[in-house]
Amino acid sequence: MNKNLSINNIGKREEEIESKVRTERERKVQSNIRVVRQALEVLNTGDLSRINEFISPQYFNHESQVDPVRSKLRGPEEFMDTVKSLRNAFPDLHYEEQETIASGDKVISMLSVTGKHMGNFFVIRLRDVKYHIKQHTYIE
Repeated sequence: MNKNLSINNIGKREEEIESKVRTERERKVQSNIRVVRQALEVLNTGDLSRINEFISPQYFNHESQVDPVRSKLRGPEEFMDTVKSLRNAFPDLHYEEQETIASGDKVISMLSVTGKHMGNFFVIRLRDVKYHIKQHTYIE
């Protein structure tokens, strides 16, 4: 009888541990999704005041790596530069989340992006054209 009780106790303890691990993983995934949504809010509003709260010092935008000046930027400074450049070129820029999938440290967002090109965007000159694109963003 004692053997069965101890086996049952071990099984219950393993279930408790698995439940805590699962809950911690779920919290991490939700936290990562929240960071992506905070970044989208900054892109939509241009409000840079809270970027240091959720952009890592290691952050960098792969697309900016072709520019010799921007490729040296990292962290909140790089994200601020990206937001300012986008908002200057597309003052009515709007990102709409269509779907988000997350697992562990990875988040993939499917987005609908709209905006009218009203200023220079890096090497792309003013076009005065309204854009509506579908974008997939991968964040790790």
